[in-house]
Amino acid sequence: MDRIACVTGGTSGIGRGIAEKLLEDGYIVYALGRTKSHADELESSHKGNSALHIVLGDISDVSFRKTVFQDIEDAHGRLDVLVNCAGVVTSDTRGLMEDLSSWEKTFDVNVFALVGVTQDAYSLLQKGHAPCIVKDPLKKSFKEFLSPV
Repeated sequence: MDRIACVTGGTSGIGRGIAEKLLEDGYIVYALGRTKSHADELESSHKGNSALHIVLGDISDVSFRKTVFQDIEDAHGRLDVLVNCAGVVTSDTRGLMEDLSSWEKTFDVNVFALVGVTQDAYSLLQKGHAPCIVKDPLKKSFKEFLSPV
């Protein structure tokens, strides 16, 4: 049976590495990302691999998230793994003196979107096979197993 995974930030950096490992392990992977050039690089590295689905958009956009999970539900009826790996770091290094809009974007993606993605995916994960959420791929113990509500 195919296992279905969704990786936010899946077109670059650590998220891309996780997406590629999941592909190697036989998962169907939805790699979410914002940057077309990163998506194009990932796609060209895995040409012809029908298990890879690259989806461009901003996870802080509620309608984007809803569309992604509706598409996964329509295609597979469930989700087995959610990897929350998307994040932004602003280029402004003034710390607290940074423009407030930079802080808002950082929190929108790194905090609020992470919660929103998890909430939006939860009902699909409940239908999954041994579902899990990977919430911090840099920690040794990073799986939070779900139990039915």
